[in-house]
Amino acid sequence: MTRTPWCAIAACVATAAFPMTVHAQRVSYLRSLAVPPQSVGSCGPAPAPERLRADAPVNGLDGRQLELTAEQGAIHRTLIVYTDRRGRPRQFAEMTVPGAGAQSSASAEVEATVDSVGHVRGFLLHHTGAARGSAHHSRRALTAAERREVRDLAAWMIKRCRT
Repeated sequence: MTRTPWCAIAACVATAAFPMTVHAQRVSYLRSLAVPPQSVGSCGPAPAPERLRADAPVNGLDGRQLELTAEQGAIHRTLIVYTDRRGRPRQFAEMTVPGAGAQSSASAEVEATVDSVGHVRGFLLHHTGAARGSAHHSRRALTAAERREVRDLAAWMIKRCRT
């Protein structure tokens, strides 16, 4: 299964050892699948989509991405939504990583596909790492509540980041 280019980088970033500040952890809109305030972040074009699943379309998709950063760069969150020609969400990806530092790291990724009738399938990845080089990665399927959050967040992103 091929993954978006920046998601492959996340594993490297996670093991490079980045700290999370207490203040940044309290910024609720940087939590995975949280809908951020309308006033934060900046929208732009997304990198070309790649096939997340064998049945996921990639041709004809238009992508937008939203970049969010907490004060002083403590946490960075990137959200990407790809839509079909009719404006329906078809792929969604999110990555949350801590900013530069030297002790430990924890990052999260969400990758999901949305079929033509709106059913969501996907997974959540967690990466943790320490300055000593130890790393742990876990992956699990999205829960029903998380699938609803993906659907809601993708719809919100389409409105927020219109071209």
